[in-house]
Amino acid sequence: MNRFPFPQGEKVLSGATVALIVGKTATKVREEDAAEYIAGYALANDVSLPEESFYRPAIKAKCRDGFCPIGRNRGSQQCR
Repeated sequence: MNRFPFPQGEKVLSGATVALIVGKTATKVREEDAAEYIAGYALANDVSLPEESFYRPAIKAKCRDGFCPIGRNRGSQQCR
């Protein structure tokens, strides 16, 4: 299990999400071909610090070491 460094004296927000693992280099992939590029999926925890302003990107609140722990990769065969 991946753990993230909990910042001392800070509150954090946590949101479950699905992470798609892209298995090969791609650009301008057609929608009907997209599944061929997926190597698997995993559950991820989108951790961030609470943001006061909704008008600025949450870069300082999200881009912190360890703030996106990702679970085990499930093979693409299980996606279909």
